[in-house]
Amino acid sequence: MTVSPRSGELKPAAANPVLLRDRIERLLWHLDQQATKRLIAYGPQGRPLVVFSDHVSAAILQLRRSRRARAARDLDTATSIESAITAVGRVLPLNQKPAEIVAFLEWTRRFAPHRLCEIGVESGGTHLLFKRALPQIELTVAIDLFVRHKAHLRYFAPPGQRSPGRRRRGRASGSGRPARRTGRQQRSRWRPGPPRPARSG
Repeated sequence: MTVSPRSGELKPAAANPVLLRDRIERLLWHLDQQATKRLIAYGPQGRPLVVFSDHVSAAILQLRRSRRARAARDLDTATSIESAITAVGRVLPLNQKPAEIVAFLEWTRRFAPHRLCEIGVESGGTHLLFKRALPQIELTVAIDLFVRHKAHLRYFAPPGQRSPGRRRRGRASGSGRPARRTGRQQRSRWRPGPPRPARSG
């Protein structure tokens, strides 16, 4: 785990020599950074580069079997919060202040929730850390304009842990027509607000 001296944030992708010593990982990191900058600068017009970067990252993960297996072993043996931070940092970028993320994970372990929702996933490193450092979690939900590194989040998730995947809203798969909703899909949609009271009689 490395810490930026100026901001105090974890910067394994930018400052961890073990990660950046690998040329392919260094290339993927630079591509991801450029995609992020373009998305910030151009909004929706910058999305294609983000999608392309994510596809390239998923393809590299699929091809590099030995590295993938080694990372999975490191994550499986990481039982403490500190070792989980180190193991996750070798897989995906982490951008969190050490004191804040460690304190949050310690509190969450004591509270022992079974479901977790993260809004604003960025590159997915923190979400993967939640998956690995909180073994009691049964369901995780990641929300962002575009959730990156989905292949990593699926592959390195603990066995039995669920993460719902949804297609882009309003479009049928493989067509340009709006998707038709079935009765079951309609009932399963989440609606904000308090639960409706049960009808009597």
